[in-house]
Order: sequence, then C-alpha cells, then structure tokens
Amino acid sequence: MNYNNYERNIVERYGVALVGWPDNLLPVRNPSSVGGREVLQPLLDALLTQTCHWIRLTEVQLAKRIEDNGVRQAKGEAVYKPRKKRQVAAIKGAIQGTMMEMGLMTLRTEMKQTVEAMETTETMERLMLSLHSQYQAFSLLLTSNTNTPWRP
Repeated sequence: MNYNNYERNIVERYGVALVGWPDNLLPVRNPSSVGGREVLQPLLDALLTQTCHWIRLTEVQLAKRIEDNGVRQAKGEAVYKPRKKRQVAAIKGAIQGTMMEMGLMTLRTEMKQTVEAMETTETMERLMLSLHSQYQAFSLLLTSNTNTPWRP
C-alpha cells in the first residue's frame, strides 16, 4: 500500500478510507516506520477486533475530504508528497561502468561527453541500447579468430 501518499493514491483515487486508526499513530503511515511492538500493539488489536477497518466514502464525504486535503496542503502540511524523480546519475553510472568493461577508452571519453549533455531519460535509454550493441560487437571481435580491425 502507498502510505507516503495515502490521501491521494488511496483515499482520493479509490474513495475509501481507514477508520479507527489509533490516534497515537496518525497520520496513517507504514507500520514498519512507527516503532516496536509496544507501539504497534494498539494497531494490531484494532485490526483484529475490526475497530480499524476500511469504509467506502460517499460522494459528499469524498468531495469534502479532497477539499480539506487541498486546504491542509495550502497551509504547508505535506498531504501530497512529490514523487521521486528518476535518478539520471544511476543511469549515467551504469553507462560509464559498461564503457569501462568494454575497454574502449576513446569511446568512453566520447560517450562521457554525450552523457553529460543529455537531459532526458529516453535519450539515456537509447544510449544504453547503442552501447549494448557496440559491446556485443566488441565481444564478438575479441572471441573471433580474424585479424580484421574493429570499426564502430
């Protein structure tokens, strides 16, 4: 369950809400981030006795909840947490690692400059495919018995 964006991704999207969640654990969040057994025992008891359970919100309740969430967010409360951005650095590191494995220092320098100029993940993915095909060609050259020079 998406606890980080519970209001947007669960309540507002599906029109359901948890009622009876223990007050000391509010706002609703991932139980693994709460603490030890003594802190979680009231939640476990509430779930087992069904005092904490899901309800379907009426259209009026849902509209009110969405409005209240907007007001809370406008006041500075983190009701809607932003999504994490893709980590271009991780992709860049993978590309550089692949280039080093290939042992093509000229290609590495050239591709490093290209990677630094890239801004979109789509372009990075195309580069990864290109590098993969060049790596396959390089591997084939290393395993072949011919003395033909390799050309990218």
